[in-house]
Amino acid sequence: MQSVMGPGDPHRRTWIHVGRLAATIPDIQIPAELVEAVTAHPAAGVDAACAQILALRDTGAFAGVHLVPVSRFRQVAARLEQDLKRDSNRT
Repeated sequence: MQSVMGPGDPHRRTWIHVGRLAATIPDIQIPAELVEAVTAHPAAGVDAACAQILALRDTGAFAGVHLVPVSRFRQVAARLEQDLKRDSNRT
């Protein structure tokens, strides 16, 4: 039996937000797995953003990133600072 999403359902709110992003930015592709992960655990978005930024850094294609101040940019910045310090201690 499939559940019906009510107005207060976090999955429904998340998918509505994804739909708005897609309407605003037609080329954006947001994996369903990421949407589900963020719905279940909001910090999953921070994890995904940091992983993406570090993967971009590892390509050597970019000198840095610019964080846009949205809902969790402070958490992303703090996490990246920790990750980058940890990485610099390894070398």
